[in-house]
Amino acid sequence: DSEGDVWGIGYNTAGQLGFLDTNTNSIGMWSKIYEKVRLIGVTANYTVVVTNDNRILYAGNNLISSTTTLGWNDITSSMGEVAVDSIDTLYCTDGMMHIKTADGSLYAYGRNMNANAGVTGVSGVISVATKVSGLPSAVKDIRYTFSYGSVLCQFDTTSVYGWGRNVNGELGQGNAAAVPAPYLLAGASIVIGTSYNATAIVSGTGTLVTCGGQNNGQLGNGIT
Repeated sequence: DSEGDVWGIGYNTAGQLGFLDTNTNSIGMWSKIYEKVRLIGVTANYTVVVTNDNRILYAGNNLISSTTTLGWNDITSSMGEVAVDSIDTLYCTDGMMHIKTADGSLYAYGRNMNANAGVTGVSGVISVATKVSGLPSAVKDIRYTFSYGSVLCQFDTTSVYGWGRNVNGELGQGNAAAVPAPYLLAGASIVIGTSYNATAIVSGTGTLVTCGGQNNGQLGNGIT
C-alpha cells in the first residue's frame, strides 16, 4: 500500500506469506506480512521483498536448496556486486530469481534447474547473485514458461533472447535440448507471451509466431 506495507492472503503451505507457525497453511483474510517495502516479487511458493532501507528478504521455499525455512530470510549479503538500491525489478519463478538493476543489467540467484539462470558455465546453485552475460542491451521484460523452466528476455532494442528448459521446443530451436546461455530468437519482436510450456512472439512485421507444447491446443493450430 502507500505506506509500503505488504498484505497477503491465501496459501501459506510453503511459508510464502512469512508466518512462522507451521500450522498456518492458509490465511483467509488480508494480513500484513511485511512493512516499509518498495519492491515485491511473488511465486506460488515464495515471496521476495526489497525494503526501503535496502535489504532483500524472502519467505517460503528456499531459493538455494530444496528445503523450506519459515519466516523471513535476509539475503542482502548474497547480492554480491548488486547494489540493492539499484534493483528496480524482481522476476521470480520457482527456485530461481532474476534481478534487474536500474541500468538494465540482469543477475541470477537461486537453483539453476534446467539451465534457467542463463549464466554461462554454471550448472548448479547460484548462491551469490551473478550477472547474466552475453546480453546485447538493457533488459526490458522477462517471461518464464514453466516452473524451473525456460526464459524469454526482451530488450530495449525489442530483440528477444531465450535460454533454459526447452523440453517442449518452447525456445524455437527445432529441438528439445536445454539452452544454457542466452541466444537470439530469430527476428525482432515487439511482444512476448508464455503459457505452461509454449511461447508466442509478435514480430516486428506484425506476424504472430508460436512454438512449444500444445497438449491443450495452446498454439492455436487446431491440434493437440
